[in-house]
Amino acid sequence: MTEEIIKRKLFDYDTLWNTPYLGHNRLVAVSIKTSGPDTKLHEIIQICVFPLNHNFDLAKDIIPFYTDIQPVKSRLNIDYKYIRVERFKELLQHAPTPQVVAGLFDDWMEKQIRLDDKKKLLPVVYNWAGMRPFIKNWLGTENFNYYFSERYRDIYSIALFCNDFADMKLGDVPYLKTTMVTVAKTLRVEYERHDETILQCKSISQVYKGLLNHF
Repeated sequence: MTEEIIKRKLFDYDTLWNTPYLGHNRLVAVSIKTSGPDTKLHEIIQICVFPLNHNFDLAKDIIPFYTDIQPVKSRLNIDYKYIRVERFKELLQHAPTPQVVAGLFDDWMEKQIRLDDKKKLLPVVYNWAGMRPFIKNWLGTENFNYYFSERYRDIYSIALFCNDFADMKLGDVPYLKTTMVTVAKTLRVEYERHDETILQCKSISQVYKGLLNHF
Protein backbone atom coordinates (compact mmCIF):
# COMPACT_ATOMS: atom_id res chain seq x y z
CA MET A 1 0.00 0.00 0.00
CA THR A 2 1.50 3.29 -1.07
CA GLU A 3 2.05 6.19 1.30
CA GLU A 4 -0.57 8.25 -0.57
CA ILE A 5 -3.26 5.55 -0.11
CA ILE A 6 -2.37 5.20 3.57
CA LYS A 7 -2.81 8.94 4.04
CA ARG A 8 -6.20 8.83 2.36
CA LYS A 9 -7.35 6.11 4.75
CA LEU A 10 -6.07 7.93 7.84
CA PHE A 11 -7.53 11.36 7.16
CA ASP A 12 -10.89 12.76 6.16
CA TYR A 13 -11.33 13.52 2.46
CA ASP A 14 -11.98 17.19 3.17
CA THR A 15 -8.38 17.62 4.31
CA LEU A 16 -6.93 15.92 1.26
CA TRP A 17 -7.96 18.09 -1.69
CA ASN A 18 -4.41 19.37 -2.08
CA THR A 19 -3.08 16.50 -4.20
CA PRO A 20 0.14 16.73 -6.22
CA TYR A 21 -1.48 16.09 -9.60
CA LEU A 22 -3.48 19.31 -9.17
CA GLY A 23 -0.26 21.21 -8.63
CA HIS A 24 -1.59 22.18 -5.18
CA ASN A 25 -4.27 24.32 -6.80
CA ARG A 26 -7.89 24.06 -5.62
CA LEU A 27 -10.86 22.53 -7.39
CA VAL A 28 -14.05 24.55 -6.93
CA ALA A 29 -17.55 24.18 -8.32
CA VAL A 30 -18.69 27.54 -9.73
CA SER A 31 -22.18 28.70 -10.62
CA ILE A 32 -23.60 32.13 -11.44
CA LYS A 33 -26.94 33.74 -12.21
CA THR A 34 -27.02 36.81 -14.42
CA SER A 35 -29.49 39.57 -15.30
CA GLY A 36 -29.48 38.34 -18.91
CA PRO A 37 -27.36 36.46 -21.47
CA ASP A 38 -25.43 39.37 -23.00
CA THR A 39 -22.11 40.17 -21.30
CA LYS A 40 -22.20 43.73 -22.67
CA LEU A 41 -25.63 44.50 -21.20
CA HIS A 42 -26.02 42.13 -18.28
CA GLU A 43 -24.10 41.19 -15.15
CA ILE A 44 -23.87 38.66 -12.33
CA ILE A 45 -26.66 38.87 -9.75
CA GLN A 46 -25.71 35.77 -7.76
CA ILE A 47 -22.58 33.64 -7.48
CA CYS A 48 -21.39 30.57 -5.60
CA VAL A 49 -17.83 29.25 -5.49
CA PHE A 50 -17.84 25.97 -3.54
CA PRO A 51 -14.55 24.11 -2.83
CA LEU A 52 -14.51 20.39 -3.59
CA ASN A 53 -12.82 17.73 -1.53
CA HIS A 54 -10.57 14.91 -2.72
CA ASN A 55 -13.60 12.81 -3.61
CA PHE A 56 -15.07 15.62 -5.75
CA ASP A 57 -17.90 16.24 -3.31
CA LEU A 58 -18.62 19.62 -1.77
CA ALA A 59 -16.10 20.20 1.01
CA LYS A 60 -17.59 20.30 4.50
CA ASP A 61 -14.71 22.08 6.18
CA ILE A 62 -14.86 25.38 4.26
CA ILE A 63 -17.62 27.96 4.04
CA PRO A 64 -18.47 28.48 0.35
CA PHE A 65 -18.49 31.92 -1.23
CA TYR A 66 -22.19 32.50 -1.89
CA THR A 67 -23.91 35.85 -2.29
CA ASP A 68 -26.33 37.98 -4.25
CA ILE A 69 -24.92 40.94 -6.18
CA GLN A 70 -26.82 44.11 -6.92
CA PRO A 71 -26.84 44.92 -10.66
CA VAL A 72 -25.52 48.45 -11.23
CA LYS A 73 -26.06 48.83 -14.97
CA SER A 74 -29.26 50.38 -16.30
CA ARG A 75 -32.38 48.67 -15.01
CA LEU A 76 -33.64 48.82 -18.59
CA ASN A 77 -31.05 46.18 -19.45
CA ILE A 78 -32.51 43.57 -17.11
CA ASP A 79 -34.07 40.66 -18.97
CA TYR A 80 -36.94 39.67 -16.70
CA LYS A 81 -37.81 36.67 -18.88
CA TYR A 82 -34.29 35.33 -18.38
CA ILE A 83 -34.07 35.79 -14.61
CA ARG A 84 -35.20 32.92 -12.42
CA VAL A 85 -33.72 33.96 -9.10
CA GLU A 86 -36.38 34.41 -6.44
CA ARG A 87 -36.26 37.51 -4.23
CA PHE A 88 -35.13 39.60 -7.20
CA LYS A 89 -36.95 42.76 -6.11
CA GLU A 90 -35.31 42.48 -2.70
CA LEU A 91 -31.97 41.85 -4.37
CA LEU A 92 -32.23 45.10 -6.33
CA GLN A 93 -32.60 47.04 -3.09
CA HIS A 94 -30.49 45.24 -0.49
CA ALA A 95 -27.77 43.13 -2.16
CA PRO A 96 -24.18 44.43 -1.96
CA THR A 97 -22.69 46.10 -5.03
CA PRO A 98 -20.22 44.30 -7.32
CA GLN A 99 -17.33 46.27 -5.81
CA VAL A 100 -18.25 45.28 -2.26
CA VAL A 101 -18.68 41.62 -3.27
CA ALA A 102 -15.27 41.66 -4.99
CA GLY A 103 -13.76 42.80 -1.69
CA LEU A 104 -15.58 40.04 0.15
CA PHE A 105 -14.20 37.54 -2.36
CA ASP A 106 -10.67 38.78 -1.65
CA ASP A 107 -11.25 38.22 2.07
CA TRP A 108 -12.71 34.76 1.45
CA MET A 109 -9.72 33.70 -0.62
CA GLU A 110 -7.34 34.90 2.08
CA LYS A 111 -9.15 33.52 5.12
CA GLN A 112 -10.90 30.39 3.83
CA ILE A 113 -8.91 29.11 0.86
CA ARG A 114 -5.40 30.24 1.86
CA LEU A 115 -3.62 29.08 -1.28
CA ASP A 116 0.13 29.27 -1.55
CA ASP A 117 1.67 31.95 -3.75
CA LYS A 118 0.88 31.55 -7.47
CA LYS A 119 -1.67 28.80 -6.80
CA LYS A 120 -5.16 29.25 -8.19
CA LEU A 121 -8.74 28.02 -8.30
CA LEU A 122 -9.53 25.29 -10.83
CA PRO A 123 -13.21 25.73 -11.84
CA VAL A 124 -15.55 22.78 -12.28
CA VAL A 125 -18.47 24.19 -14.24
CA TYR A 126 -21.08 23.81 -16.93
CA ASN A 127 -20.28 26.01 -19.96
CA TRP A 128 -17.21 27.92 -18.78
CA ALA A 129 -17.04 29.78 -22.10
CA GLY A 130 -20.37 31.44 -21.32
CA MET A 131 -19.66 31.98 -17.62
CA ARG A 132 -16.08 33.26 -17.71
CA PRO A 133 -16.75 36.67 -19.37
CA PHE A 134 -19.29 37.57 -16.66
CA ILE A 135 -16.87 36.73 -13.85
CA LYS A 136 -14.06 38.57 -15.61
CA ASN A 137 -16.27 41.67 -16.01
CA TRP A 138 -17.07 41.55 -12.30
CA LEU A 139 -13.57 41.01 -10.93
CA GLY A 140 -11.60 42.73 -13.69
CA THR A 141 -9.20 40.88 -15.95
CA GLU A 142 -6.16 41.24 -13.67
CA ASN A 143 -7.91 39.91 -10.56
CA PHE A 144 -9.65 37.18 -12.54
CA ASN A 145 -6.32 35.92 -13.88
CA TYR A 146 -4.82 36.15 -10.39
CA TYR A 147 -7.48 33.93 -8.80
CA PHE A 148 -8.63 31.57 -11.57
CA SER A 149 -6.47 29.12 -13.47
CA GLU A 150 -6.62 28.72 -17.24
CA ARG A 151 -7.20 25.03 -16.54
CA TYR A 152 -10.78 24.00 -15.81
CA ARG A 153 -13.24 21.10 -15.97
CA ASP A 154 -16.31 21.79 -18.11
CA ILE A 155 -19.21 19.33 -18.08
CA TYR A 156 -20.44 20.63 -21.44
CA SER A 157 -17.07 20.07 -23.16
CA ILE A 158 -16.57 16.66 -21.54
CA ALA A 159 -19.99 15.47 -22.74
CA LEU A 160 -19.12 16.60 -26.29
CA PHE A 161 -15.83 14.69 -26.07
CA CYS A 162 -17.64 11.54 -24.93
CA ASN A 163 -19.97 11.84 -27.94
CA ASP A 164 -17.02 12.27 -30.33
CA PHE A 165 -15.20 9.31 -28.77
CA ALA A 166 -18.26 7.06 -29.08
CA ASP A 167 -18.87 8.11 -32.68
CA MET A 168 -15.23 7.44 -33.63
CA LYS A 169 -15.55 3.94 -32.13
CA LEU A 170 -18.84 3.43 -34.03
CA GLY A 171 -20.73 3.22 -30.77
CA ASP A 172 -23.95 4.83 -29.60
CA VAL A 173 -23.61 8.51 -28.77
CA PRO A 174 -24.24 8.69 -25.00
CA TYR A 175 -25.54 12.26 -24.75
CA LEU A 176 -28.12 13.04 -27.45
CA LYS A 177 -28.25 16.53 -25.98
CA THR A 178 -25.47 18.09 -23.94
CA THR A 179 -27.64 20.20 -21.67
CA MET A 180 -27.01 19.83 -17.94
CA VAL A 181 -30.44 18.21 -17.52
CA THR A 182 -29.82 15.59 -20.22
CA VAL A 183 -26.28 14.73 -19.11
CA ALA A 184 -27.45 14.31 -15.51
CA LYS A 185 -30.38 12.13 -16.55
CA THR A 186 -28.14 9.94 -18.72
CA LEU A 187 -25.73 9.49 -15.82
CA ARG A 188 -28.67 8.78 -13.48
CA VAL A 189 -27.70 11.69 -11.29
CA GLU A 190 -30.56 13.36 -9.48
CA TYR A 191 -30.84 16.88 -10.86
CA GLU A 192 -33.32 19.73 -10.87
CA ARG A 193 -32.70 23.13 -12.36
CA HIS A 194 -32.14 25.28 -9.30
CA ASP A 195 -32.69 28.99 -8.87
CA GLU A 196 -30.00 29.14 -6.20
CA THR A 197 -26.37 28.83 -7.29
CA ILE A 198 -25.32 26.99 -4.14
CA LEU A 199 -27.65 24.12 -5.06
CA GLN A 200 -26.42 24.26 -8.64
CA CYS A 201 -22.86 23.75 -7.36
CA LYS A 202 -23.95 20.53 -5.67
CA SER A 203 -25.42 19.29 -8.94
CA ILE A 204 -22.25 20.25 -10.81
CA SER A 205 -20.08 18.23 -8.44
CA GLN A 206 -22.30 15.15 -8.70
CA VAL A 207 -22.61 15.28 -12.50
CA TYR A 208 -18.85 15.73 -12.83
CA LYS A 209 -18.31 12.66 -10.63
CA GLY A 210 -20.67 10.76 -12.90
CA LEU A 211 -18.65 11.79 -15.94
CA LEU A 212 -15.47 10.54 -14.27
CA ASN A 213 -17.03 7.08 -14.26
CA HIS A 214 -18.16 7.32 -17.90
CA PHE A 215 -15.46 4.99 -19.19
